[in-house]
Amino acid sequence: MALNFDHELQIAVNSYEIRYGARDDRFRFLPVSFHAFPYAQTLVDDTSFTLQIKLDQAANGQDERLKFQIWHEAVHCLAPVRSMETLWFEEGLAVYSCLYAPHMTRDYRRRCIKHMKPFPAWYAPYEAFKKLKATDEQIRVIHDRAPERKFDLITPELIIDVFGVKPTLASSLCNRLGTTREAKT
Repeated sequence: MALNFDHELQIAVNSYEIRYGARDDRFRFLPVSFHAFPYAQTLVDDTSFTLQIKLDQAANGQDERLKFQIWHEAVHCLAPVRSMETLWFEEGLAVYSCLYAPHMTRDYRRRCIKHMKPFPAWYAPYEAFKKLKATDEQIRVIHDRAPERKFDLITPELIIDVFGVKPTLASSLCNRLGTTREAKT
């Protein structure tokens, strides 16, 4: 039986809402589809309040890869923003969450991690996020306390307050994909 992308996305979003808090329900979902880029992406239209997940066409027919992409993008659907310069915190949460999603086998998780290592855009945020040793409750708290409830707007100070970590880790988690910032000491 073929994977129903829209149904899988709803399962993932519902699961993450239970774990991390309610999503911004002003947004409605458009059907999940493919694009030609070598990555999945959440397209956000903050005028018409729509979200559309685009999956990597090269993964078509590979249910494990497609589920990985859908569950990853589902995290970005909780607090959508119209930018691919995602904070490392949110990207790390997305990678971590899909690696430990209910359908993920230990073998596939190992293969994903091995595959990610040469790609710092995914691996570096994942490694930094793991250092938080975050609980679901802490993720709910930071989601609720973030300005506009957007992971994209959290600050190093908020990370320090919620997780009790050092400023250097908090600052690194506020790096953006494609950019870096100096750690506060």
